[in-house]
Amino acid sequence: MLFASAFLSCEKDTTTPGGNTGGTTGILYNMTPPSCLLSQASIVGEGDITFHYDFQKRLIRIDLDIDADEKNEFSYSGNTMTETNTYLQNGTPETNTIIHTLNGAGFIEKSTDDDRSTGGSLNENFYVYNSGGYLIREIEKHSFDTNIFYYSGTSYAYSNGDRVQSYRLQFNNMGDITDSTLDVTYTYFTNRTGHLEHWNAWTQRKGRGSEHELKSESGSSYSYTLEYTDGSNGYPSKMKQTSNQNVVELDLTWKCN
Repeated sequence: MLFASAFLSCEKDTTTPGGNTGGTTGILYNMTPPSCLLSQASIVGEGDITFHYDFQKRLIRIDLDIDADEKNEFSYSGNTMTETNTYLQNGTPETNTIIHTLNGAGFIEKSTDDDRSTGGSLNENFYVYNSGGYLIREIEKHSFDTNIFYYSGTSYAYSNGDRVQSYRLQFNNMGDITDSTLDVTYTYFTNRTGHLEHWNAWTQRKGRGSEHELKSESGSSYSYTLEYTDGSNGYPSKMKQTSNQNVVELDLTWKCN
């Protein structure tokens, strides 16, 4: 989850990924930075994740104590956000670059990750939002060459400003959506403002965040619950994630205006 009003129905759709790139017009929601930004998440017993921002409060770098060889950097130019990920692959430094195209509201409309020149694949992700700024559909177009494409995708439903369900989309060979299946269910603490949700939305730029703090997430093969402890500024200072496999605890540090 961390590194994760009116009801918006999740209807069957038959548009193609190419058509979806035009589905972000008419957004009536303007994205603005939250009052407080997460500056560090310390995973108890493992290490720190530190977040850096520019003067416009945009995310520009993520440092991971957990893996000192991994680095994530972000740069901005016009309606383009470039994400550069550096990591070790079999002891050799590798760099992966993803180009994100932003729409007028500041949300990612299309992401392109093209590694074909080095023997990899082409991945294109398309994002569609409703007029309220909520992400309602994302589709991935995947190919190892220029002739054969594979499609996968997810659509989302909301209630009272919170994302409550996600659906796995099915496609035909032409990339048209043919059906959908309920995949994940979310619940929230309705008495808690979604500070982490708002921060997540600002840094990921994939639509408006849920209004309340996430309480649980449940899929077909996994589930977990979350607990929070607030600091003196009213923002979560501790978070505990409990699943059948393990318990993860984080100490959260915020930087406010």
